[in-house]
Amino acid sequence: EGLLFCGDIANYGLACNFAGRHMQGIEDDGDTADAKLRDRATYAMDRIFLEAGLSQVHTAGDGFTVTAPLTGDASPEEIFERFLEAYRRFTALLDELTGKIAEHRQGKQKPPVLGSRLAIHHGTYRYGKTALAISSETGFSGAAITEVNRNEQGLRSITKNPDKCRELGIDGNGHVVLMSTAATKALSTKAIKAELGGVGKSVTEHAKEARVKGRIYQLLPR
Repeated sequence: EGLLFCGDIANYGLACNFAGRHMQGIEDDGDTADAKLRDRATYAMDRIFLEAGLSQVHTAGDGFTVTAPLTGDASPEEIFERFLEAYRRFTALLDELTGKIAEHRQGKQKPPVLGSRLAIHHGTYRYGKTALAISSETGFSGAAITEVNRNEQGLRSITKNPDKCRELGIDGNGHVVLMSTAATKALSTKAIKAELGGVGKSVTEHAKEARVKGRIYQLLPR
């Protein structure tokens, strides 16, 4: 049993392509601007898990799934707060990278904005060599893992829809968080308010075969 986090960098591919086309300089170490951007983003993502003290992690490109088992002394609220503290540093770096791209681009074309999507869930899951002897590497399985990934997919659908964003009063190009109903129940109202503010807008969205339900928040800087 634990808290589950599934995240993704919004406009990452667009930003890397933009850097490759409009930031043509070569760094002293031989890296191009788009390679440098990819390295910075990957490094920053890995820092989230290190700083939050989490080791059950799966990353793929610019996305991740990470879980925090509720088996130690830390409460769900303490884990949630520690993760959000590290995640805010990550989103601050994305904002900084967006500014650097705009500052150093060649030409006047407007660069993409690096945003982020984060889905938070609570449930039971399996982690490890889930196929036992035939497993080639550690991984996740379970309905809760599928659910948190679909929540992130539903969040992507919301943030890509300008009309939906206006209805919810969110910036789809910013940093957006979806708290599932199960995650909201697992955490105290005080902890959610302290990290995300307000009560969040209730949303229902379809992602593949599932109906995603929860509350959506705009993650704002401190």
